[in-house]
Amino acid sequence: GWTREFGKPNHQESYNKLAMLHAFNFAIPGIPVIYYGDEYGMPGANDPDNRRQMLFEGLDEREIDEKRQVTELIRLRKNNLALIYGTTEVTILENGVLHIHRKYFDNEVDIYFNNSNNNKTVETDLTKVKEMFGEPPLGDGGIELAPNSYYFLVK
Repeated sequence: GWTREFGKPNHQESYNKLAMLHAFNFAIPGIPVIYYGDEYGMPGANDPDNRRQMLFEGLDEREIDEKRQVTELIRLRKNNLALIYGTTEVTILENGVLHIHRKYFDNEVDIYFNNSNNNKTVETDLTKVKEMFGEPPLGDGGIELAPNSYYFLVK
């Protein structure tokens, strides 16, 4: 791996998929683990190039956005006991969207993942939603998930 040059990914899809991985990591039971550099999408290859020096400044726009999303996911998890202690229900909806429902007493969080290359529509009750995080715009009676995206609904 150290004989090849690995630079930053040159397309948004790579960052979107990494963001979905982070969202999944924070949505499932257990303690989320972030290896250094993953919070902004540090590239790497096989050993000994599996990790480079950590960057604390000079991040590009995509890396800053990735780090912002991870920061927000950490905040969401810290402030919602459903994401820490809650029960977990995992379903694949008819349109191919992965749905994770976490619940702890009256704190509920619904997380939707679209790992396809097409927009997906999810019908859900938005009347009890207190907080939302993710990329898709709201639609009438539901949400529209962009390709390779996720969405958190806190109730």
